[in-house]
Amino acid sequence: MGFRGGLPGCDTPIKVNKIMRRNKRTEGVVVRSRPVGDQDRQVVILSREGLLEATAYGAQRPSSRLGAAAQVGSRAVFYLYVNPVKGHVKVSDVDRVEVLGAGRLEGLAVFQLWADLVVATHGAGHEAEVYRLLLEGRDALRRAGGVEEVERVLVGWLLRFLGLLGVAPEWDRCARCGRGLGEEGAWWGSVEEGLLCRGCAVGREGAWWLSGAMRGVCAGFAEGRVGLGVRVRMEEGVRRGLVRVVLERGEEAVGRRLASAGLVREVLGVSGGGG
Repeated sequence: MGFRGGLPGCDTPIKVNKIMRRNKRTEGVVVRSRPVGDQDRQVVILSREGLLEATAYGAQRPSSRLGAAAQVGSRAVFYLYVNPVKGHVKVSDVDRVEVLGAGRLEGLAVFQLWADLVVATHGAGHEAEVYRLLLEGRDALRRAGGVEEVERVLVGWLLRFLGLLGVAPEWDRCARCGRGLGEEGAWWGSVEEGLLCRGCAVGREGAWWLSGAMRGVCAGFAEGRVGLGVRVRMEEGVRRGLVRVVLERGEEAVGRRLASAGLVREVLGVSGGGG
């Protein structure tokens, strides 16, 4: 896998980029933000270089430019100062602030899930690729006009992300017997199992059925042949089925249930479990 790490509050700490100059300018997206006292916020910023953790003093005023930049999903140019003695990092100024402004609860919930996955799997490379993917997904969410588009963007992003982690299946053949699948459907087992043909999936519980159409859509997104902003036509049953399976596989890739994934299921009205 490209990324490993841990969520704040879990046993595994965030692995942040410690190689920084005393004064640093970086463009990034806030993936974590929590209050510190009554006025300040501690933020985790994803940049091309990885994760940076810093304190934004006075950022609990959301009407201020710094307060807007410190919100989860905000993109900005951050000017950072590193205390050479304590190693403490603070946000000294911000520029070109662009809040997420997805406009829908569904979009905000989806971005929070992406942020959790990025933090949970960070630590061993692919920082630049994940940063570009998060920006592409963020822009697609901001343009999404309805729940159907939010679901499509969610599916495409998670499939691409699984590919970066190295746990996306081969879409054109059975992982167990190696037989080509052609236009057939297949069962998606665990991330370790990959896709299984009908014969190899006999007796397998908890796998997800992907029709030939669903498998084709997955391959297009996962391989980058279909951009996240492209309005792919999907039948409702296909789209909703894909939402269920990618949420399940995303959690499986990080090895635990995520509260943000549960929130996405709730706001989108989808259930978990194999199908």
